[in-house]
Amino acid sequence: MLKLKKEAYISEQLLGLEKQALRAQMNPHFVFNALNSIQHLITEGEEKKSILYLNKFSKLLRGILDNSQSTRHTLSHELEILDNYLELEFLRLGEQFTYELNIPESLFDERIEMQGLLFQPFIENAIHHGLAPKSSGGNLKVDFENHEHYIRCIIEDDGIGRVKAREIASKRYHKSRGIGIVEKRIKLMSKSHDPDAIKIIDLYTETGESKGTRVELKIPINGTK
Repeated sequence: MLKLKKEAYISEQLLGLEKQALRAQMNPHFVFNALNSIQHLITEGEEKKSILYLNKFSKLLRGILDNSQSTRHTLSHELEILDNYLELEFLRLGEQFTYELNIPESLFDERIEMQGLLFQPFIENAIHHGLAPKSSGGNLKVDFENHEHYIRCIIEDDGIGRVKAREIASKRYHKSRGIGIVEKRIKLMSKSHDPDAIKIIDLYTETGESKGTRVELKIPINGTK
C-alpha cells in the first residue's frame, strides 16, 4: 500500500512538473521573438522565408500543445519537436550558429515512450546563453544514443561557457526555469537516483580558456529497444 501511495505521489508530481514545462516552453519572450522575426521578414519583403518561418513556428506550437494531452509520449514525437525547434532558431538567428543533430534510426520506433518536453530547455539554454553572445558563429551538436532501458542525449556547444555568461550578464543571467523543472522530473523518474542522470560539464582548452559546455542526459524509456 505504501509503495502504491509513493508511486501515485510521484506520478502526480511528474504531471504537475510537465504542465509547468509546457508553460515554460511557451514563455512570452520566445513567442514574442518568433512573431517579431516573422514580422521583420514580411517588412523586408521576404515573403517566402516568412511563410516558412510561420509554418515551422505553428508546427512547433502544435507539437508542444499536443504534449499537454498526455503524461506519456512517443520518443519520435519528442524528436520531431526538437528538430522543429532547432530549425526555427536557426532561421531566426541566421548565420549566428550552425547545428548538427544525430539520431539513430532505431529511436524512431513508435513503441518507445518517455516523459515529454525534456530536451528543449537545455538546447535553448545552449543557444541563448552560450552561442548567441559570441562575436562569430558558434556550433551546436546534439547526439542521441540508444541503450536498453534508457537513451542518452549529449548536447555540446562551443559557446562562451557558463562562467563567462555570468560575467557579462550577472544581473540577468539565470538558469532556465525549464531546466530546473526538467532536473526535478528526471530525478523523480530515476528511481535509483542515478548520479549520472544529468551531467553539466564546463569545457576548457589546454590553456584553461572556456570553450563551451557539454550536457549529458540519461532518460528512462518504455518500449522496445
